[in-house]
Amino acid sequence: MHAVKDICQRKYSVFSGHFMDALEPKMGISLQTITVLRDPVQRTISNYAHVRRDPYQPWHELAQKLTLREFCQHPDTRELIENYQAVCLSTRTPTPENSTTFAHPLGASRSTTDVLSAARDRLERCVAVGVTEQLPESLVVFADALGLSWNGVVPFENVAYNRPILVEETTIGLIREMTTLDAILYREAVGMLEARIAALKTETNRPDVISERRHSYTRIAEPADEQIENPSAAPLLSPKMRSRIYMGIAKTVREWPPTLRAIARYLYLFLLVFRDPRVKWYCRIPIAFGAAYFFSPISLIPNHVALFGRLDDFLVMAFCLWLSIDLVAPILLTEFRAAAVARFEPS
Repeated sequence: MHAVKDICQRKYSVFSGHFMDALEPKMGISLQTITVLRDPVQRTISNYAHVRRDPYQPWHELAQKLTLREFCQHPDTRELIENYQAVCLSTRTPTPENSTTFAHPLGASRSTTDVLSAARDRLERCVAVGVTEQLPESLVVFADALGLSWNGVVPFENVAYNRPILVEETTIGLIREMTTLDAILYREAVGMLEARIAALKTETNRPDVISERRHSYTRIAEPADEQIENPSAAPLLSPKMRSRIYMGIAKTVREWPPTLRAIARYLYLFLLVFRDPRVKWYCRIPIAFGAAYFFSPISLIPNHVALFGRLDDFLVMAFCLWLSIDLVAPILLTEFRAAAVARFEPS
């Protein structure tokens, strides 16, 4: 055991993972720790989508049969939801090697008061605390606390294609009831982050950190169909039906040969270029020109009659499509590519 500690201390300068509050006691050394908390409702929805999406999760098969509400209440998955962040922060017992999860400590042996107190103590011992909803600001604070430099870029590499679009208010209420401690810690973490940012701006006269990162949120409060004032303005497909269609298409594409999957990814990139409001207007000019050429009378003049005569039209379209996508800002393009891979590549 001591040999492992010595090797880790000599070879590694950073440890990253879900260690709860167990890494320092396990290693027997003092570490500078940073942590990121997330809005409990959004974290719960995201975790549900993750377990259903990842076949290597122990609860993957079970989650396929459960709704989000059932996932929160099922005895095998309940511990993944109930004050999960507070439990992780307050638990010093490492995950047993022969278990897929840790024993949920909110039982007879630990009161919620004890868990909250231990979790608060752990947050205070962190050199910096961030929140997912303010990730760029969090990275500024982390870099300052650890004495590191940061280029300001926030890559977006984890997109949940199967995240629920709409969640019933009753389910949201249930999640809030099950994550009361997490909600308290989250509010305190936001306060700690904002205080640190304010202090940094005062000390260094640093301008505000502006986030252009789009988060994968789930809408949690929308009127029921009968509450819509103008029924004719209601969408043709319900959000639930649209979600099923999107997931069905993605599942079908993931079973296609690699070449067809690559084409689907590229067409999806094209769709994102046109739909995302952050894309500059001039990025859409090439593909607009290509579409105008392809569907204009110019493409119908002689020598385009034969089947292979339209090959040059397709090449023009392909080139314009590539050019439009290539003009997008690199940080957005990284996000779009990650979204395309997550949606269409097999897990």
